[in-house]
Amino acid sequence: MEKYCQYCDVKLHAGDFETHCKGKRHRTNMNAKVSRMKLEEAASRRVFIQNVQGVKEPGRLEKLTEYFSRFGKIKFIRFATVGAFVEFRDASSPGKVLSCREHVCRGVRLSVKEYTLRPDRQTVKQEKEQKEQEEKLRSQTHIMGLLMSARDVEDQMSRLSQQLRLTAKDEAERAGICADLTAIFSPFFDSCQIYQFGSSLNGFGLQGCDLDLFIELNQGDASTSSVRKRPIPLPYHRDLKSLCQFSHGPLSTQLLDQVDSLDLVKLLSRILSSHKSDYSEVLTIPSSRCPVIRFSHNPSGIKCDLSFSNRVALLNSRLLRLYSQEPRVHALVTTVRLWAQRQNLAATAQFGHLLTSYSLTWLVLFFVQSQEPALLPSVEQVPDRVPGAETVSVSDFSCVSVPVHAHLPASTNTTSSVELLKGFFEFYTSKVKLSSDILVTRDVETLTAAQFTEKPFSQECGTSFLTVVDPFVLSHNVTKNVNERTRERLIWQIHRARDLLTQSPGAGVDDRSKPWGLAELLTPQAEPAPATNGASTSSKKKKNRALLEVKKAQLFSVQVAADASMLNDLALRAMAQKKNVPLARLWCELARDMVAKVLAQIFLVRVESVSEVEAGGGAEERSDVPGLMGNCAVGGTAGGRGVVGTVGSGGAE
Repeated sequence: MEKYCQYCDVKLHAGDFETHCKGKRHRTNMNAKVSRMKLEEAASRRVFIQNVQGVKEPGRLEKLTEYFSRFGKIKFIRFATVGAFVEFRDASSPGKVLSCREHVCRGVRLSVKEYTLRPDRQTVKQEKEQKEQEEKLRSQTHIMGLLMSARDVEDQMSRLSQQLRLTAKDEAERAGICADLTAIFSPFFDSCQIYQFGSSLNGFGLQGCDLDLFIELNQGDASTSSVRKRPIPLPYHRDLKSLCQFSHGPLSTQLLDQVDSLDLVKLLSRILSSHKSDYSEVLTIPSSRCPVIRFSHNPSGIKCDLSFSNRVALLNSRLLRLYSQEPRVHALVTTVRLWAQRQNLAATAQFGHLLTSYSLTWLVLFFVQSQEPALLPSVEQVPDRVPGAETVSVSDFSCVSVPVHAHLPASTNTTSSVELLKGFFEFYTSKVKLSSDILVTRDVETLTAAQFTEKPFSQECGTSFLTVVDPFVLSHNVTKNVNERTRERLIWQIHRARDLLTQSPGAGVDDRSKPWGLAELLTPQAEPAPATNGASTSSKKKKNRALLEVKKAQLFSVQVAADASMLNDLALRAMAQKKNVPLARLWCELARDMVAKVLAQIFLVRVESVSEVEAGGGAEERSDVPGLMGNCAVGGTAGGRGVVGTVGSGGAE
């Protein structure tokens, strides 16, 4: 038998219902709905009054109370910014007030309306999510219909690229937002300039993508001084320590040098919050590296991110815009990004462990730049092959500056879009091992772990389960957030896509009753669940527990289990190759030395090698650990008590 919870909107088995009602989530939902019901009941006994300012003071409250008391007993009258609302004790009283055509109080004509309670935040959020989901479903249905009516896969890719790319109207709308924000912030500073970067500028943006912006303050001509602008009061800022001494803008360059960056971010967010009709959901995301103000543009519904002095990203976006001039590349990037989103491998913004649009774009560019002949020049080749392009240093990063109206040089590569799409999946199946290879996008290099350690930026960049090095900021791995599960899912989906495109016809299709070509490729397909062996897993867990169990007879004993499958550090692998020792044993020896040093230098324990201790004097060397497991046993007690501290090591190869 099932029971329904009206507060949580779920059906539960009768045996679980009582436990559910005791849970925190149920109590929170119940309290919220009970409070909402009370508000709705109170709202049914209210009316809203406009033009109450016409009733002169003193005695405005008493005059209104006297007038509306004729319709029923009044509980209270509360004044608001644009009027007042009257709450009666009887639910029938508002109906009597609204049935009266005209209300005149002390010679002043009042406008009385039905009181409407604003929807609660949860309802607004649910309605917004439902609306977005419906819009997304309509878009997907439209795209699938577009693909199914195409002549062939080449036509499918062309239609997809044209359908999803930003139109001239979209670009003009985003430029208008930049101009509007510049007008809002300019009165408060000597100079202010706002730039677009990211998907809106790089030519690979899709309809509905976020608008990435960055602001530069007082970076223009020094002759532009605050004398030319009228003083303007700053919004509330008394809680901002570095700004509380100032009362008016515009803030000069000298004053901004004294302002903390986080206080400046908060000031800008408050300036923006004062324009509620055009901008809403203003949220400040503090960060020591790059603070961001996130907000929504109400007229267009575009979500925006405003950051500070992000000129490297601007140069990066202009470079990508140059690359997007090649129609085949644009079609390929659009197809791959949509494919990754449909297979739940990517999100429009960095979200959890999924790939970003930026990282997917560089995976595609790395592929086309690896072709013979290359379809696009590499980042290093752009200054030599594009007129006006040059290498510049920004914030100690070596970047390539491309003129706004630069043109991409023609390529001798004549491969079709369809063959490029097939080649992309084949490339990351047979030529590049995503599980181990490292991609350096600036030089279009595929490196092994050992080769990568020789790069000067390898230590600062680091590696992860998937490593793609940014072309400008070499210390940045653009796929650092991708975990092992996402990487393995990506590899599986790439193999599936390669097989589908190999079987898919390149010309016309006779049977159009089922998805074909890109329509089949974009159909979500879940990866098969990994096969597990219950017996072996249970056995391994027992063995690990046994290895990690501390022997009661050995005081101050620590055991360290080294599982080689968990070792991913490139420096450690390179060290193991240099010393010509197994990886697990090297890790074990380093762990042993670390523990020995802590015991000796911090706990002041006398530490000796096991081999130097007489039988029975310490932990015994272990060498019977099977598989790829290493084991370190470290024992010791405080010196002066007659007990010897020991250190031992061992490991299986």
